[in-house]
Amino acid sequence: MKNKNNIQKQIQVWLLACGFVFAAGCGKNSVPVGQAEHDNRFLHQSSVAAGEDGDYFSLRDENLSDGGFVYFFDASTGQDVKLCNKADCTHGTEECDAFVNGMLGNFIAYASDQIYYLQQIGRDRVSLCSMEKDGTKHREITTVNKRVGNDFNHPGGFIHEGYLYYITYETGGKEMLYRIKIEEGAKPERYLESESHGGFSDFLAQGDDLYFVHYRTGDSPTSGGEIIHMSIGTKEEEVLYEYDEKQVISGMALTDGYLYYSIGTEGIRKRNLETGKEEWFGTDLPKYANIYTDGVYMYVDNLSACQEAYYEEDKHAYEQREILVLDKEGAFVDVVPMSENKGICMGGDERFLFCEGYKDRAAGLLYYDKSQIGSGNAVIGYAGGQ
Repeated sequence: MKNKNNIQKQIQVWLLACGFVFAAGCGKNSVPVGQAEHDNRFLHQSSVAAGEDGDYFSLRDENLSDGGFVYFFDASTGQDVKLCNKADCTHGTEECDAFVNGMLGNFIAYASDQIYYLQQIGRDRVSLCSMEKDGTKHREITTVNKRVGNDFNHPGGFIHEGYLYYITYETGGKEMLYRIKIEEGAKPERYLESESHGGFSDFLAQGDDLYFVHYRTGDSPTSGGEIIHMSIGTKEEEVLYEYDEKQVISGMALTDGYLYYSIGTEGIRKRNLETGKEEWFGTDLPKYANIYTDGVYMYVDNLSACQEAYYEEDKHAYEQREILVLDKEGAFVDVVPMSENKGICMGGDERFLFCEGYKDRAAGLLYYDKSQIGSGNAVIGYAGGQ
């Protein structure tokens, strides 16, 4: 059996790697005054972008050496198509309008009738690019990152109020949070600097408020840290919670003036952001739980607990994978069975919840129709990977 501390370290590294949250609200040049943001604060990895009539997502294609396709998921039919309207296109080659050469990860965002993605241009830079909703007019907006020596940083990130925020790594392992205005020719701005061998995760943005985890690393994957509330405009910081090397923050969610955060094996805390009052949320919830919200329900995922059990040599651990649906007071509403699925929850909108998934070894998205909540008859669909 593996050493218990090593198992926890592996889980902590995995959790930190999954910790970027996407907050939508960008325009092609800048956000028009008064434009409402589409509230995607519960998205876990910027991999699904909600539009007016459906959702956009991207998947790399194993049959093509360096790229992938952008898909549209129709909310009314539950069907997905590659984002191309060419009548004679097979939708399987680099000539397809939906294809993005040099696509980095699955980052995708939508606002003001534009779809945004990150693309490696040539050998030396990453750029923020955009395309029209019909798949046409791909264009490079601005460079966000460049190769340094033999190192090439893949920026994960989130978009908020006209800026793309993204992390890069500097010599010595220090993480830096940069931001760049979404307009032609904009220049990156160094926004936040971590401690040496430290970093950031679980960003949640709403208006001028930014919430995130600042963690410190030493000989182990995590050596404690803080949950921080910061003013985006002034950068004034307030420490909401400090944790030590025996703990890990495995997820956060924000809704209705409350911040929810999951503390490793201890449980989930619910904090009133106005009064500072805190209380435990829910009962008998899985350890290392990831937590999300769409403003209506709370979603608590036991994937990390399954992963720990698997490390403890329980080969059937993932058969117990499930996502609990709770109300905002912590009462049980329903459960979404995810047996054997090892993919993380990728987010969703007011209609669907999305997770990574595979069908016949092809990468895609598993989706759950939220109108089924409370029926006790959850049906999981599959999109993409075709």
